[in-house]
Amino acid sequence: GSWENGRHAAREVLRRAGCNVDNIVMADASGLSRQNRISAQDFVRLLAYMYTRPQRQLLIDNLAGSENGGTLKRRMSSLDGQVFAKTGYLRGIRTLSGYVKTADNRWYAFSVLFNGFRGGSSPYNRLHDRVCAILADSVAGSP
Repeated sequence: GSWENGRHAAREVLRRAGCNVDNIVMADASGLSRQNRISAQDFVRLLAYMYTRPQRQLLIDNLAGSENGGTLKRRMSSLDGQVFAKTGYLRGIRTLSGYVKTADNRWYAFSVLFNGFRGGSSPYNRLHDRVCAILADSVAGSP
């Protein structure tokens, strides 16, 4: 394997998921480069695609959630078992992408990316938590 082979394989999955690969920049495989670029819309496309794949449960089981620990263990305790997501953090950047399961067992893929802010990330964490709560509280048939 090489970085280039890995990048090619990742781009192929993104392309199959319907993502606009021409606008995606993968500077590294860790997600910690400020040069990486992907839109929230493409994250959602990828998550929706992965939800249809046989590996769906493996992915969900490996995302952080308040019930299974990780970076969300101390957040969203009122949504135990409903939020499964990956956080991202660099100075001035706060992201959360994953799935929310409603009480009536509907699943939503979501991605909320904040970029270029100054100061602490707490207000952005609260906004992420609020988005997840709104999704979790949605009712079938409501707008």
